Order: sequence, then C-alpha cells, then structure tokens
Amino acid sequence: MIKYYDISETGTNLVWFFWIGLTVLITTVAIWFYLMIKGKSLGSKLRMGLFILISFIWTMVIWINSMRHYLDAKEALEEGAVGEISGIVENFVPIPPGDHGNESFSVKGIYFEYSPAEINFGFDKPQSHGGPIDEGKYVRIQYFDGRILRLWIKK
Repeated sequence: MIKYYDISETGTNLVWFFWIGLTVLITTVAIWFYLMIKGKSLGSKLRMGLFILISFIWTMVIWINSMRHYLDAKEALEEGAVGEISGIVENFVPIPPGDHGNESFSVKGIYFEYSPAEINFGFDKPQSHGGPIDEGKYVRIQYFDGRILRLWIKK
C-alpha cells in the first residue's frame, strides 16, 4: 500500500479563503488611509469603513471556522477517533473534466464525496485533476466527519 494523502502532512486548503479575506482587508484599509489623506467626504470614508468591517468579519469567520474543523480532524487522528475502512472502490462517479461537481465512491457501503471547488478539509483531488481513485482499486481510508484524512492505495 502506498500512502497517497495524509492531512497531517499536507494541511488544509481552507487557508486560501482566509488569505482572500486578508487581502481584501489590507486593500480596503489602504484605500481608507488614502481617502483620509486626500480629505475625501465623510460618506466615502464611512463606506470604506463598512467594507473594512465586512472584510474583517469575513476573514475572522473563515479563519475560526476552517481551523476549528481542521484541528478537530487532526485531534481525532491523534486520539484514534477516526473511522477506518479497507476494500475495493465501488460506485465510482468521477467529475467530468472542466466540471465543478462532486466526485464520489463507496467502500463496503461507506460513501465518500469530495470536490476541489468546495470549502472543505481532507482529500479532494478528483480523477480529472490527477487523483488516484478509480473503480476497482483497493484502498485503505481513515476518515472523520465524512472527510478522507488519510488515503492509501494498493498498486
């Protein structure tokens, strides 16, 4: 068996949403300072202040929410409180190339679904993006809250 994915080694893709919020926050603060220096109207400054507030809230909500799920998953791995299944991939439904749907499959009746287009933690690399899952492959999976945390595939 070859280990293909381990969340404790690769981290989470949720951090990108935090960086988007942080970028917007920094940009709006810079624009607000520009408006202050140029002596623009109070309305302009208030609108920009509202954008700062919204981007700050977005950034904090994403950071707290994403890290909570990620840290819960890592804690479950450390404590051995994860599900584990080994078997043949069945009912494999790939994402068509260029589509933003979900890829899914089951192993011994346990259903897994993922997509790189959604906000999540865990394995999310579909076959159309070079992912290793395919009908009939033998896999070993450790999972938590419906997400694949570790994935091994038999060559």
